[in-house]
Amino acid sequence: TSYEKLTRELEIPILSPEIAAGSFYTRADWIHRGASDMTRIDVLRGGVTGVRKMQAICEAFGVKCEVHMSGFANLQLLGASSEDVCEYYERGLLAPGVDYETPPPYLHAIGDPMDADGFVHLSQEPGMGYQINWAYIEENRVGD
Repeated sequence: TSYEKLTRELEIPILSPEIAAGSFYTRADWIHRGASDMTRIDVLRGGVTGVRKMQAICEAFGVKCEVHMSGFANLQLLGASSEDVCEYYERGLLAPGVDYETPPPYLHAIGDPMDADGFVHLSQEPGMGYQINWAYIEENRVGD
């Protein structure tokens, strides 16, 4: 394929596409065939278990992965991996004028606040780290 040729002939690392049918199975096949030097993973394509499997595949083959998209689950999965495997985190796909630092009304905090040095730290809250605004949920509940 063209990705195999690019990976073979270019000196820069080739990252597999963020969206490819087949979830982590497709990404594993790409790594096996040498069609990419790095892969991109997230919980929307394979769930938490799929990401953990892909992290293990990347580690076994010595391939870096990039956690695609921000969010509570993706950040926790990044924290559960080695920097040798998942070194990169994509924080926000923003449009001009979007205030990424303000949480939606149903949360007390965003999932990946950035410190003054540009680092994102894992939440120390239980579970994935959601700080749910239960008062807002109750005020906006429909039905019993």
